[in-house]
Amino acid sequence: MKATRRIALNQLELYGYHGVYEHERREGGTYLIDIWVDQAFELNRDEVNLNDTLDYEKLYAIAAAEMDQPEKLIETVANRILLNVKDEFPGALSGGIQLQKLNPPMDAEIGSSSVRIEIEF
Repeated sequence: MKATRRIALNQLELYGYHGVYEHERREGGTYLIDIWVDQAFELNRDEVNLNDTLDYEKLYAIAAAEMDQPEKLIETVANRILLNVKDEFPGALSGGIQLQKLNPPMDAEIGSSSVRIEIEF
């Protein structure tokens, strides 16, 4: 039976040096990432082999590598993560990311700012 499954990392916490302001790029901050990839598969009772699914350690490696590259906007970081995911998993159907910047530098009490992108591969 044909089906679709979503492989996801939820609330991945990484430190990064992103921001418009110099102090943000100098001091850094904490970010939360939800990232997912959808793939088609054949639903059956057989044991699932790692070769038949997505390796979420690769998802982590992609996100961690991009978070190590300072950028002014989290939109740029999210774009690059998703494009790298698309390249790494050519058989995937679609994917997405939500990247949250905790405690953004604003004159207000805000838990986070975020960008969310969903794409079809």
